[in-house]
Amino acid sequence: MRKLLLQRIPLPLNNERGIAALVTIILAIIILGSVAFNFIAETRQKQAGSILTYTSTNSLMIAEAGLRYTQKCLTAVDAAWGCPTVLQNNADWTTITAADDFNKDFGGDGNFAVSFPVNAGNDAGKIFVISTGTFKGGQRSLSRFIARACVLGDNAITSCLGTTTKNNSFVDPPLPDPPVTGECPDDPPGFVDIPDAPVECDSCPSASCPDFDTGSHLLAGNILDPTFTRFCDFKLSGSDEVKTNEDDHSTIVVKKDLEIKDLATLKLNDDGPDTNQFTAATNDKLTVAGHTYVVDDQVGLFTTDTLPAGLSDSATYFVIDIVGNTFKLSLTASPGSPVDITDTGTGTHTVTSSAIDTTINVYGNATLKNSGDIRVKGALTLQVDGTYDMKNASRVNNNEGLSANASAWVEGNVSIKNSSLFIGSVATDGTLTLKNNAEIQGALFGNEVVLKNNATVVFTDNEDAGSNTEGYNQCSSGASGQVWSE
Repeated sequence: MRKLLLQRIPLPLNNERGIAALVTIILAIIILGSVAFNFIAETRQKQAGSILTYTSTNSLMIAEAGLRYTQKCLTAVDAAWGCPTVLQNNADWTTITAADDFNKDFGGDGNFAVSFPVNAGNDAGKIFVISTGTFKGGQRSLSRFIARACVLGDNAITSCLGTTTKNNSFVDPPLPDPPVTGECPDDPPGFVDIPDAPVECDSCPSASCPDFDTGSHLLAGNILDPTFTRFCDFKLSGSDEVKTNEDDHSTIVVKKDLEIKDLATLKLNDDGPDTNQFTAATNDKLTVAGHTYVVDDQVGLFTTDTLPAGLSDSATYFVIDIVGNTFKLSLTASPGSPVDITDTGTGTHTVTSSAIDTTINVYGNATLKNSGDIRVKGALTLQVDGTYDMKNASRVNNNEGLSANASAWVEGNVSIKNSSLFIGSVATDGTLTLKNNAEIQGALFGNEVVLKNNATVVFTDNEDAGSNTEGYNQCSSGASGQVWSE
C-alpha cells in the first residue's frame, strides 16, 4: 500500500513545474525588496533636499531682512526699534567701522549678522554692508551699498508711485532707466500742508469775505483795493484784468474757488519791474531822472560791466535820503547808514524795484482755462486745498519766465493740458497729469505723474520743491536703484 501511495503522490522537488514556481517566488521577493529599498532611499534623499532648501531659503530671507533693518537704522530719523546708536542720525557714515558689527537673534531658530567691511566706495552718505543670515544650519549672505540717495536733485520729475510717459512726451533730463521712485512723506502732511483758512471766511460770502466783483473791489487802473485780501469766490473772465501792487496783497485768501478764464488776467505786483538807469557819485548818491521811489523802497542793481565800488548786484538795498532825482542806498531800512560808494563804475547801470512775493491760498479748486493768465512779478506761491486745472492755452508766470518765481502746492489732483504752460514747480499729494502739448518749465513732485500726447517737462536747477519735506531731507542728488549682491 505504501508503495502504491509513493507512486501516486510525486515529490515536488522532483517536479519541474514546482521548481519553476519556487524560482519565480524568489525573484519576486528580490525585486520587491529592491523597489522598497530604492523608494526608502529616494524618500530620505528628498526629505534631506527639502530640509536643505527650506533652511537655505529662510537663511536668505533673514540675510535680506538684515540689510533692510540696517538701511532703516541708517536712513530713518529718530528710529525707535533698538538700532545700534552709531547708525542713528549719523551724518558721516565713514565713522562706522568693523567695530560696529552687530547681530540680531530670532528666538534661537535663526539670526542675521551685519558687518561693515572696509570698501573704497564708502563715503559720508554711502556704505558697503554684508548681512549673513543663519537658519537651522543653513547660511546665506547678501551685500550691497546703502546710500542716503533717492531721486531728488537733477530730476525733472520725482514721484512716489511712479511716472508714466507715452505718445511722444518729452522729459529733459530723461528719467532714470529703470525708473526710480522717491521716498515720499506720509499724507498728511505729504508734500503739501496748507494752513487753515481764516475764521472770517467760515461763512461766506460775507462782508469780511465777499465774492470778488470788478465793480466793488477795483480802484482806478484795475488795481485791487488793498482793503480786500479775503474773498469767497475769486473769478475773472472775458476782459477782466486785476493788478496787485500793494504790500497788503502779499497774501490773498480764496475760501472757495479761484477761476481765471477767457483771456482774463491776474497781474501780481502790477505786472512788471520798475527799472531805471542810474549814475553814481563818490558822495554816495545815485541819480535817476524822474524816479518815483519813496523812502524804504527796496531795490536791486544791475550793470552791463562793473558796478560802482561798494555796490553789489546780489544785494537788496533800501532807498534813503531822497532829494529830487537823487537818493542813497542802505542795507537796512531808514534811518540806515548809506553805502559807501568809492567810484562810478563802468558800463550802463540800472536800478530795479524789488518785487513783493505773493501767496494765494485757495481752499476750494483753482482753474485757469481758455487763455487765462497769471503774470508774476516777485514770486508766486499758489496753495490749493482742492484740485488744480489748467487747459486751453492758459499761462502762469510766462511773462517773467523764471522758474524760481512760481510754485503750486496742491492737495488734490493736478491736470495741465491743451497747450497750457506753467513756468515753475508743481507739487501735489495726488496724481499730476500733463497732456496734449502742455508744458512745465521747472520741476514736478507728485504721488503719481502721467505724461501723454506730446507733454513736455524741462527741468531747471533752481527748484527746491520738496527738498525740505520729511523723507526728502535725507536725500542727495539722483541715484539709481539699490543693487543687491549675493
